Amino acid sequence: MGRIDKKKEANANIRQLLTERLAQADIISLEVESANNQHPWMEFAGMYANNPLFDEVLADIAAYRDEIDGDMEDYDRQVDAKEIVK
Repeated sequence: MGRIDKKKEANANIRQLLTERLAQADIISLEVESANNQHPWMEFAGMYANNPLFDEVLADIAAYRDEIDGDMEDYDRQVDAKEIVK
């Protein structure tokens, strides 16, 4: 018996075992209440609300994203041009 045959037999055996077990199983739904109903990141919400640098940081992030998007568009044009030449 070759390796492929052993794999097929193992898969068939697993499938049969799962089918037999699942035939006897009941699927149920449970609602469990969390001990802590607060979102884990809520303690950080608003932590920079009064920071005068926050808007500047957001502007820097937006500018960097725009720069990266422009670089990516240039790269895409180069790739497209190479594909057209082929």
